[in-house]
Amino acid sequence: MPDRFLLNSYYHATANQQLVFPVLDKNSKVDVCIIGGGYSGLNTALELQQKGIEAVILEAETVAFGASGRNGGQVHAGLRLTASELITMFGEAKAKELWVLSEEAKEILLSRLQQYQIRCDYQPGLLVAAAKSSHLPCLLEDVEVAQKIFGYQHARFLKKEEIQEIVASKNYWGGMIDSGAGHLHPLNYALGLAAACQKRGIQIYEKTRVIEVKRTDSGSGYVIRSLQGEIYAKKVVMCCNAYLFKLQKKMAARIMPIVNFILATEPLGIEKAQQLIKQNLAVCDTKFVVNYYRFSKDYRLIYGGGETYTNHPPHNMKEFVRKFMLRTFPQLEDVKIDYAWGGKLAITNTRLPDIGQLFPGFYYAHGYSGQGLSMTALAGRLIAEAITGELKRFNLIASLPNQPFPGGTLLRWPLQVAAMLWFSLRDKL
Repeated sequence: MPDRFLLNSYYHATANQQLVFPVLDKNSKVDVCIIGGGYSGLNTALELQQKGIEAVILEAETVAFGASGRNGGQVHAGLRLTASELITMFGEAKAKELWVLSEEAKEILLSRLQQYQIRCDYQPGLLVAAAKSSHLPCLLEDVEVAQKIFGYQHARFLKKEEIQEIVASKNYWGGMIDSGAGHLHPLNYALGLAAACQKRGIQIYEKTRVIEVKRTDSGSGYVIRSLQGEIYAKKVVMCCNAYLFKLQKKMAARIMPIVNFILATEPLGIEKAQQLIKQNLAVCDTKFVVNYYRFSKDYRLIYGGGETYTNHPPHNMKEFVRKFMLRTFPQLEDVKIDYAWGGKLAITNTRLPDIGQLFPGFYYAHGYSGQGLSMTALAGRLIAEAITGELKRFNLIASLPNQPFPGGTLLRWPLQVAAMLWFSLRDKL
């Protein structure tokens, strides 16, 4: 049955390559079994191989089926929380350590693009646009804290007249421009990682849904069962994110799947694109339910707006997102919408990534809360370090205070929806 959220994806229409991997058809033994063939799983496999550890990847659908192949393509600095929020939550010393890790995440991503010659149209520059005047003091404070305390010199504050010179929208009161962030074609990035795995002999199995993970009778490893066969592994890394479902209930209670939607317009041409957004920046606003957008290589506006909390897509995804686009750019009223798609991502209570060890030898990474492009690269590195006994940095990221949603998997949905609707109402007010 086709994914109803992914019937008309611009990313799939412009993929650099079509990769096909086999279905698992036999039982085998391996050092590490990675469950999930998105950014987290692919990066972890590459990091493990560099350390001489054999890993296989089991993917229930196809590589980058989930958020890795559908997201807005924006690469942010930080850990989803602002520099000021990190200091408030953790104190200055720990906040600095976390900021350093988040910077390394971007460095890993960019080094992957160069090392594996991944063609994914990376462009530097991202603009955070203040949707309300009351958001400006926080943005200004964030820039100052990042500069003075973290030594981050890539961000600068924009006044209202400055942002209106860059973005042809009357909605914004100011903002923050970050030359250390950027944007790319997310599916081509994922396919580039998968091709690198393939070239290096890392085995990936597609259409191989894992139905059970359990300890071996001897307690020396894990049995990973699929309908097609079993993998016996010393260690497991679970990277299922919003597509975890009921595979691991204790982990599922720590995240909340939500659905975002994105459209792609017809090509607008370089002149029109530069009129709407100068410097080829990616843009996101400061609303709780974020609007985010950028231009593709062929000058289509890629616009993300709106989210739902059920497994049923809107009747007309193009119109669902178009209304958000027109609130930002009413001058695009007559522009044709060529593509629209949606997909699930996983958020946490704190909006910080959830990376850790659930049981001995059982690692996981998920809940990137919309900031997974770079953080998944970091997750792969830190998990590989932990598997080889280097625990300091892994323990730092694993110490982030992510707790299960109230009510677990049973009540997380109605409680979270109520909260989301409340914050959405505040956005409108």
